[in-house]
Amino acid sequence: MLFVSAVFAYMAVAPAAHAQGITGEEILDPGVGEVIGTGTEDIRVVIARLIRAAFGFLGIIAVLLVLYAGFLWMTAAGEADKIERAKKTLTAAIIGLVIMLSAYGITSFIISRLLGEGFGGGGAGTSESSAPSDRACIGLSATCPAGALGNGIVEGHYPTRNATGIPRNTRVIVTFKEAIDPASIVLGGANPTAAILRSSQVVGTSNQFAEKFAQSLAGGDIEIVPTPDNRTFAFIQTNCPTECFGSPSENVFYTVALRGGTDGIKKAGGSPAFTGTFNSGYLWEFQVSTVLDLTPPVVSYTVPDDGDQAVPRNAMVQVTFNEAVDPVSVAAGLSVTRADGSVIQGVQAIGNAYRSVEFRTNDLCGTNSCGEQVYCLPGNAQISVRVKADGLTATPPTGIFPPNGITDMAGNSLDGDGDGMADGPPDDDYAYAFRTSNQIDLVPPKVVAQDPATLQGEIPRDLRMTATFSKLMSFSSMTTSTVRLIPGSGGAPTNYWIEGGAVSSVAGGDPDQGQAVINHDLLSMNQPYAIQLTSGLRDTRQNCFYPGAGQTVCTGSEPFCCNGVPSLTACGFTQ
Repeated sequence: MLFVSAVFAYMAVAPAAHAQGITGEEILDPGVGEVIGTGTEDIRVVIARLIRAAFGFLGIIAVLLVLYAGFLWMTAAGEADKIERAKKTLTAAIIGLVIMLSAYGITSFIISRLLGEGFGGGGAGTSESSAPSDRACIGLSATCPAGALGNGIVEGHYPTRNATGIPRNTRVIVTFKEAIDPASIVLGGANPTAAILRSSQVVGTSNQFAEKFAQSLAGGDIEIVPTPDNRTFAFIQTNCPTECFGSPSENVFYTVALRGGTDGIKKAGGSPAFTGTFNSGYLWEFQVSTVLDLTPPVVSYTVPDDGDQAVPRNAMVQVTFNEAVDPVSVAAGLSVTRADGSVIQGVQAIGNAYRSVEFRTNDLCGTNSCGEQVYCLPGNAQISVRVKADGLTATPPTGIFPPNGITDMAGNSLDGDGDGMADGPPDDDYAYAFRTSNQIDLVPPKVVAQDPATLQGEIPRDLRMTATFSKLMSFSSMTTSTVRLIPGSGGAPTNYWIEGGAVSSVAGGDPDQGQAVINHDLLSMNQPYAIQLTSGLRDTRQNCFYPGAGQTVCTGSEPFCCNGVPSLTACGFTQ
């Protein structure tokens, strides 16, 4: 009887999502699911969960009947009528159990065939090449290694893997972990190393696929523009909106392919960019909608916020937009000045899946708990920040190119005043100010929450994993090198990419905690994974994530703070 109870307890609580073979986004548009309250999961998985719950409920009833029959028999005291009733109840309960177990087996078999995997998590794990996120790789296994995004040289890209609803006038962005030789990224010609093709063209063997690189691109000509560090490349449609990706009448899937090997994309030093497991390169797919994006981007929030007082001098400036912005436009898009208008020199970076721009100064002022250099804004000073809008073409909201201000991924200039229209600079520049103190905040951030929990089992294969920190975090420090998704021993790596966020520790309060979000392809079944957070993570005060670090803060009036010791001069540097 204990065995029967255990069987039905498992049937009642084991999550059906563990065997999920297709993500809900392929069946139901996420926006529709949210509106009608049904969620976005595959309908087959929902049915499987309902069936499992029903079997669990019936199993509990059967177990209760067995217990009741046993109670009658034990308390019969030799009375023939009670013993006979107990026998009939026990017989009926056992017959019911046999019928339910048989029905469960048949149902499991049918659902496993529908999902393409074992129902209940008992089967072998699946390979990444069979996951729906690699649909573009069918027939191209030689050019579709699993896990190249995040584990190989590709840091991130836009659109993301399997993104839907992408506007026809989008720009395609690819970011590498190291500097790349721009001359090695070639579209078309005799030896192409990159391609953007309708997915219907990507068929056949790997040799046939190589020939597809030489085909002309749908949607007009493409110009490749690198950022100054040669790590990020924008593929821009030069004939759009006359000729754009896709069609005004139907959604179209596109595949972006990057060639590896000795004849593929090269690092700045000339060596192959794709090596080892990912030698053949990388490709991904996204869906283009039927519309053009003519809505300009707006600023969502800033850190520090407008009007903030007594901001520590080692604060970074962080601006987050409501959508991804073109990284090529960022170099000319942010200006930080003193009250007298003099420009504060520093470096800029983009992160959070191209949605956040960050600035830090070049003025050394101390060291953090990892012994690394910290840079500071002027102390006790009014700091002004201007996020610049791009100049406009004859057809607003489209910005000019090369840009002299912020644009989104469709080339729309920033809407700084939030009126829904792009007016160009200076009217649509977004300006704000805050005031610094003479203090430096050297308190390192800590992890205060995580999902999934340590050693948690049976998680959904499409779960977006999160780590929440005690302080607001630098999004440009959240990379696949500092936030890692690692398969267990013998497991295959999966494609993953990192986003960031800001949350409040108090319901309804202002954001005061940072969050790292891990997005990924479907995880393999019955495969353990580990999430590793490294000391390369930073908060917005340039403090490294370092669990063993002490809490360091100065409360004196001295202009510098050196690991808890007030000082009249910068830590280890002359003023």
